[in-house]
Amino acid sequence: MLTASSMPGTSIPTIEIVNWDKGAHCLEYAILGAFWVRLWLHIPKMSQHPFAYGLLCTILFGALDEIHQLFIPLRSADILDWAADSCGALIGCSLYWGFIARVKKPV
Repeated sequence: MLTASSMPGTSIPTIEIVNWDKGAHCLEYAILGAFWVRLWLHIPKMSQHPFAYGLLCTILFGALDEIHQLFIPLRSADILDWAADSCGALIGCSLYWGFIARVKKPV
């Protein structure tokens, strides 16, 4: 994730699909959100609220990633990218928490 956001603006491949960028952000952060929820489920002191912790961590990571891009040549922070990150975080955390974590008890 950080590899792509560390690329200078001229190195980013262009894809001719409308809004592909926002969809990619959403998908990446959905996966990251699911991983965060899974992590918090397995840490005893945090396992009471894994959805909340996972969502918060993913949204904060997205914000930090956008700020990080301010320091990369020909890149900028974009509030719409962060919104797509946050939507993806909500989707990923919800799917993992709603379908997988409820069915499968943590070990």
